[in-house]
Order: sequence, then C-alpha cells, then structure tokens
Amino acid sequence: MSHAWNLIKIGDSYYHVDLTWDDGTMHADSGIIYYNVGYRYFLLSDEAITSMSNPHYGWEDIGIKCDNTYYDNMSLHDYDFVFYGTGGYYDGVWHTVDAFRSRLTELNMNTFESKTYQYLDNLTYFCTYAVDKDTIYYASLGTNKIYSCDFTGANSKLVATVDKEIHAIGFENGYLNYCCNDYTVYTTDIKKTDSGEVQYDKLDRVLTVGSTGDDVKKVQQYLKNLGYLDSVVDGSYGNATKAAVIMFQANEELNVSGDVDNDTYTKMQQTDRKFGALKKGMNGNAVKVMQTYLAKLGYNVGTVDGGFGSVTVEAVKKFQSINGLYSDGEAGLKTLAVLYGASPKSYVEIKTLDRTLTVGSTGSDVKDVQQYLKNLGYLDSVVDGSYGNATKAAAKIFQANEGLYVDGEIGNASYKVMQQTSKKFTALKKGMSGNAVKVMQTYLINLGYLDSVADGGFGAVTEAALKKFQSVNGLYADGEAGIKTLKVLYGVSPKANADIKKLNRTLKVGSTGSDVKEVQQYLKNLGYLDSVVDGSYGNATKTAAKIFQANENLYVDGEIGNASYKVMQQTSKKFTALKNGMSGNAVKVMQTYLINLGYLDSVADGGFGAVTKAAVIKFQKDNGLYADGEAGIKTLSVLYMK
Repeated sequence: MSHAWNLIKIGDSYYHVDLTWDDGTMHADSGIIYYNVGYRYFLLSDEAITSMSNPHYGWEDIGIKCDNTYYDNMSLHDYDFVFYGTGGYYDGVWHTVDAFRSRLTELNMNTFESKTYQYLDNLTYFCTYAVDKDTIYYASLGTNKIYSCDFTGANSKLVATVDKEIHAIGFENGYLNYCCNDYTVYTTDIKKTDSGEVQYDKLDRVLTVGSTGDDVKKVQQYLKNLGYLDSVVDGSYGNATKAAVIMFQANEELNVSGDVDNDTYTKMQQTDRKFGALKKGMNGNAVKVMQTYLAKLGYNVGTVDGGFGSVTVEAVKKFQSINGLYSDGEAGLKTLAVLYGASPKSYVEIKTLDRTLTVGSTGSDVKDVQQYLKNLGYLDSVVDGSYGNATKAAAKIFQANEGLYVDGEIGNASYKVMQQTSKKFTALKKGMSGNAVKVMQTYLINLGYLDSVADGGFGAVTEAALKKFQSVNGLYADGEAGIKTLKVLYGVSPKANADIKKLNRTLKVGSTGSDVKEVQQYLKNLGYLDSVVDGSYGNATKTAAKIFQANENLYVDGEIGNASYKVMQQTSKKFTALKNGMSGNAVKVMQTYLINLGYLDSVADGGFGAVTKAAVIKFQKDNGLYADGEAGIKTLSVLYMK
C-alpha cells in the first residue's frame, strides 16, 4: 500500500497514525505547496479506522487496542504543515519534519497549538526521523549520514556515518537502527536514553462512596500501607475509605473531596510519606482542612489559618469529648476518621438545668451530670440518675479543679463549665499548686491534719498531712490525692485527726505504764525502736527516743515530754539510716557524740562527709558492729548509750 502507518501512545492510549503526505489536502500559496492533514488520517481509534466510509487497508492488528475515540472527529485541516516522516510523540507534543521544506514542527495534543522552528540542513526531498526523549535523529533517504538536533532544530550535528543507504531509522531494543532498501536492519551504537519516567497506573473512573472492585481494593491497600486506613481492604468504598482519602488529600495538598481521581491515585503511588497525627505547634494544609471541618461543625478554632495553636487544641479536645474519643487535643487517625466520617457530632448549645442538683435529687438531669463527671474522670461509680454522696464528692473535686465555688451541688454555673471543659481529673501531688490544692488543704486543716495556712502550694508539709489522713482513713499512704483519697476527704464521714494527747509526766528510764507502752508503739511504728513494746522505759527506749528527737530537730535527752510526744503523734516521717552525703540535725547530733567519744576531732557541722564516715567506721569496728560507715538503728543505739 502507499501509506506509512504507525501507532503512537498519548497518555495511556494508543492511536493509529497515517504518516504519508499524500493523504493530506494540498493548496498552493505564492508557489509554495501546503499540505493539511484531515481527522480521517491522524490519531484514529480502532472503531474509526474500520468504520470510515473510505477505509484504509493494509494495517495489521498486532494486539494493541486503540480504543480511545477522543480524537476521532477532531479536524486538523487548519494546520499548514504535513505529518510526514517517522513522527514522534514526547511529553504531550507531536513532533515531525516537513519533508518539502526541511523544517521542524510540533503540535500540542492538549491545546492544539502549533509551532514551527528553523529549517534543517542536510535534508533532501524525503527524510526519515526518530525521537529519543528530547533529541531528534534524522536522515535523508538514500544517504548514509544520520544527524541529531533538539526539538527546535538547534545543536544540529552529524552523529553517525553508516555503510549502507538509509531508507528508515528507528529505535529498537535500546539502540538506533536503520533499514536499507532490501529491508535488512542494522544497529548503530547510538543508545536510547533512559527516560527515567515512572509509569503509574491510571483509573478508568473516579472512585467514590459506593464504588466496588479491584481498583477500590488497590486504593485501599495504598491508604493502608501509608497509615491512613485501619479497616479491612475489601474492595468496597465506604465512609471509612472516604475519610482516609480526605486525610491523604489534606496531607498531600490535593483537592479535598474524599473521591479518588487520577491526580489522587498518582500521588498515592508516588509518595512514601506516611500519616502522622496532627498536634500543637504544627501548621500546614492538613491542619487547615481539619480546622475547616471543625468550624463547620460549630467548634471554635479561631482563624482557619493552618496553625495548630492553643485554640485549635481546645477545639479538638472538645470535639473528642463530645464524640466519645480520648480527649488529648491531638488529631490522630481515630479522631480524624470520625471528623471526616459520616456522622461526626456537632458542637451543641449549652444546656441549662431547671433546678440545682443536690443529694437526694433523681432524674435524667442527674444522670446527664453523672455522665459528664464520669467522662472527665471525677466519678468512678455507676451512672444511675441518683444524686448520692459519691456524686456530691465527685462534684466537689470537679468544682475545685475548675476554680468554681465548692459546695458539691450542681447549678448552671457548674453545669455550663462541665459541658465546655475538656480538662480531665489528675491526682494532686507534691510540687503542684492551684485552687484544687487549696481546697484540699482547707479540708485537711478542718480535720486537724494540717496546721499551716491553705496557700494552694503542695509542699512537704501538705504531703505529710495527706499521708497522715490516708493512714488514719485506711487508704494507701503515698501522699498523692487521687480520686479515692479525695472522695473520702470530701465525703460524708472522713476520719478527723485525733486530738493531740498529753502526758501527765516526763517519761524516762525506769518509767513504766500504758503511757510508756504507747510511746514505744509510736517509736516502733516510725522505725526507731526494734525491741519489744513492754511498757518499761529502758535504755533501748531511751536511745530510740534520742534518735527520734535528733531526726525531728527536738531537744535530745532521751526523755519524752509533751513536746516530743506531740510531734510523735503528728509526724509520718520514718527513720532512715544516716550516710555519706546527707546533712541536717540528725547528722550533727551523731557527730557530737563521736567527738565526745574521741572518734572525730572536727566540728559538728551537720554534714556527713568522708571524715565523718571514717569516724563511724572506726566506732563500728571498736564496738563489734558491721563497719559500713552508715549509721543505722544498731549503730546509733550503741552510740547514744555511751
């Protein structure tokens, strides 16, 4: 046949192309012949080429389908150049050489804009032509020279001289080949450039909720691999998949629709960036999209600016609380799946109560309040709609934490805060400060455990008072005020600190009786006495009293009067061995005894250093004690008997 046929690929589709000049329409202008190609000869589908009224013959089905009909009815009659030679398609543009005028032309297959570049040298009437990425190789038919240039005709140069006359050139198996008139194919040493372009899968449709199939399954697998989807990969595009897609699109700065088109699908294949939770301090499109959704649901995010600040944190916490999520203010997968899901709960208007709830109240409003208290961590009992003492104590803890008036009754002031806050209960401990500590101190003072002012500072004195309260009330005495401790403290019948008892005499060696027995029990409980509690005040009791008095900064004489007895009833500080590095009155008293006995010749300064340690070791050795340089009960008992 008289036609030179080829297949070209544009995007993901193949098309038939008639490359011969004589299928064009011809007209003359100023003696120059112009050839224009019609739609019947360029970029045809299988359907068009077989059904046209004047079909072409001689083309061969080689198993490549040309099923895209996009260009079938598109006329290219107005272009004043001919599609002739071995044309080439690269990066959205069709390139060819005008054989009559030896010029380079191109046609953008998206915009159909054409450009004409310079005339090429070294070309005769007919030419053959091949494209390698952005380089054109060309040769005049019947010659033995191959030239190259870029798509504008620049940088033209001779690249090969062959032994045979050239009738066609083209790339095959990675090298530029040429064909002679006897149809023998020869290979040059010109290697085809690796384009480096990755070919990505394309979708035949836009995937949305309700779509099913293998393409959905592929998308779900990409989302799962990248950390956006934690549900099953089942090929069914539901709301969970849509929410995962929204997260992905937001993170990758794509159009956020929740539907997967080829832009989104290509990005899924290209990226290796995995999902990460959004948190305070972050900024960007993912944060901005989240803020937009929160704002639409009525949550206050301030300005939708992509900055994750304190206002956004509170909005996220509120959203999480209302939607039954862990309220930490960070937008992880679970939070965003709900936010971008089918039915996230909107921010609701503040409800009001018709009455003040107090002990004895029952009803749905009580149940509602109890649920808020439970969600915020203040109530650990059942939500039953009955306002009892447990609910009252929980209300007190809540009010103290939120800086409200503390009475254990819920009016609208407390109820409003309850609906708005996302701040959960945390145990009170040493080093903390604030209203919650101040309220606790007030209760401890009223119960006789604390005799200092309620200043809101949780220091060592408050810790000791709390330990005493816990001990008296049968609680674990760790000095931290958790729910159990505060529930008892703010409850119906917390046990008060017993009144400080007084002695009718000073107890000393030789004293006997129940008062001696009680003092011995205190000393034993605090770790100062390791002998029996027998009501007989002997030397063991005396040395235990000395160790206690030294530790508590009292006058050290080994006799128990009311000053020592009062501290004995109030303190929770137990005995600990004295060792290198410690300092204080207990060390100073010990040093005084060592000096008096000739084991230490330095001053009693209260600092336990190397010299003091050496003196202790010497004393221990001389008295048949284990010589470790630490002053435990046994060492001090012997020392204070001297």
